[in-house]
Amino acid sequence: MTNDGDISGPPGLFDQDAHSECGYLRDAQVRLPRRGSAGRRAVGRPSVPLGATRVTSRARYTSTARPQRSTRGIVAPLLILLVSLGGLAYVGYHQYLSSEEGSQGAAAQAGEVVDAGTSTTALLVQTDGAGDSVGFTMISLHESGDAVVLFAPSTLMVEVPGIGLDTLSEATRIGGIELSSLAVENLLTIGFDHIVELTPADVTELVRSFDPLLVDNPRRLDQATDRDRIEVLYPAGALLLEASDASDYLARRGVAETELQRLVRHQEFWVSLLEARSAVVADERSFGTDFDDFLDELAARRTEVEYRILDVDLVGGEGELYSVDRASLEDSIVRLDPSRATGSARTRVQLLNGVGRPGLSAPIARLINPAFASVELVDNAARFDHRVTQVVYYHDEQREAAVAIRDALGVGEVVKQLEPIDVVDITIVVGSDLADLVEIQPDVAPVVDQAGTNAISGP
Repeated sequence: MTNDGDISGPPGLFDQDAHSECGYLRDAQVRLPRRGSAGRRAVGRPSVPLGATRVTSRARYTSTARPQRSTRGIVAPLLILLVSLGGLAYVGYHQYLSSEEGSQGAAAQAGEVVDAGTSTTALLVQTDGAGDSVGFTMISLHESGDAVVLFAPSTLMVEVPGIGLDTLSEATRIGGIELSSLAVENLLTIGFDHIVELTPADVTELVRSFDPLLVDNPRRLDQATDRDRIEVLYPAGALLLEASDASDYLARRGVAETELQRLVRHQEFWVSLLEARSAVVADERSFGTDFDDFLDELAARRTEVEYRILDVDLVGGEGELYSVDRASLEDSIVRLDPSRATGSARTRVQLLNGVGRPGLSAPIARLINPAFASVELVDNAARFDHRVTQVVYYHDEQREAAVAIRDALGVGEVVKQLEPIDVVDITIVVGSDLADLVEIQPDVAPVVDQAGTNAISGP
């Protein structure tokens, strides 16, 4: 193994033996780091208006005028032209300047979207009366003018940092939406600009202004009675959904209804809600820190919205569990974040605990997710006396990703392992330098804003 670069610290001795490449050892606790000034997260419990999530500079629209073409070098040739062509040249020259000025004026119009590679994103976690998550909705507003709404089942099996392989709903039960949203970000390697919890009261408020909301119910929603009979709660077809029933309509599952069929119902609900909301959206809109602004912009783009359900595979065994279709995962990531189409591929990371301290997986995942890295496996290193964190890559084409991860961590050294493994792209052996860094950051405490919304925010 070779040291890569001039990073200070003792030579790295990477222990690939004495641990299972395919296993994981559950951490004893989950520590969530304080989000610094560069963080993009804000978890809200929206009321009226919905939440006060943070919008960073990454989410701001920009409009750049084209540089003015220089006309130097044209004057001299004009002076030596024949007098008989002077008038024609004069007219043609001024027509050229007029067309250039017109192009600049069009490019500099306020509100014009120039860069189609950026987007503003939101993750909505709907919970029921017991606080369990019943739906995950990811929304992306592209600067090209279109939008994407992506639904994921709550029974999706993912790697939950600090916990291991489990469902999104179980992650919510263990660590609230702070942990389940981290699991989604870790899966997609996308840091969402808005993270919002939709409680039953919040869903009611979403619909209240349009009560009742006309929804095209794709299939009847029923339940079994005590006498083993079927009671129809919401018939199929055109449905006038009252605001007080909206949360129940989204959270409930009918007899023999699958989780994916319920997500189709979620899609029809959002189609109807955005159509109704678009009628009251102001012509002049701007993104602010309020999630209501985000919804207004989404409603204004209702005809350009692409609805998708995350491609999943049914996992065998008891219950209705799903795993991500890895072959199509990159496509879903690019649809949410178009800038990822330029080659910023998702990097699979194995995390080895080299210090013997529990609770490191979640904060480290938060650090490396912005580098498009996802914690896939968690295990213990062969020993617990590592002082310097090692970011290990196996192939030369992975070196750039390893450097990006090291930079995201802020400490450590990049090393190359000559014996490659196929289950991950990068291995991080956690040393005391990284463990001390994440452990000195206190847990985040809820902050109540002026609207009475519980929001997670940085200093």
